[in-house]
Amino acid sequence: MATWVNERCHKCRHSFTGGHTPIREVVGPPFLICPKCSSINNRESSCTEWLLMPPGRRAKHYATAALNVLVLSVSVGLLISIAWAYLGTGTLDFGTDDDAGLRFLLCWILGLPLSIWRVVHVHRRLVRASAERLRDEQYRSALVRLGYMRAA
Repeated sequence: MATWVNERCHKCRHSFTGGHTPIREVVGPPFLICPKCSSINNRESSCTEWLLMPPGRRAKHYATAALNVLVLSVSVGLLISIAWAYLGTGTLDFGTDDDAGLRFLLCWILGLPLSIWRVVHVHRRLVRASAERLRDEQYRSALVRLGYMRAA
């Protein structure tokens, strides 16, 4: 689920996001360097690298992903069943449609794999990008220097 934020530099108030934008990532760099004043901005409370994330936070991430799958699959199922009802009858009168519940259930079951695929795809992309960043020696040394990671 998205949270609308305007991430700003704590020193010069420069906006990193260019205004309020939906931030979904919980996997990413735990700090941002301001392009305007070069100060280091901590965002570890909302975003950190996957390998540095504690188990409780990972569990919360998986629970949020499961909720996203549920909401997305219900939404997709509802949209498909509404379109199916309209195309089949030419009207959206669910009071006279005896098969509306069955149609929604079928569409929800069809929408479930699509929503699971989407959530898994986004998660894999974030974890891959995190692993790629952690392969960079300069980035790892910055994490150690700033106290986000212990020296190996």
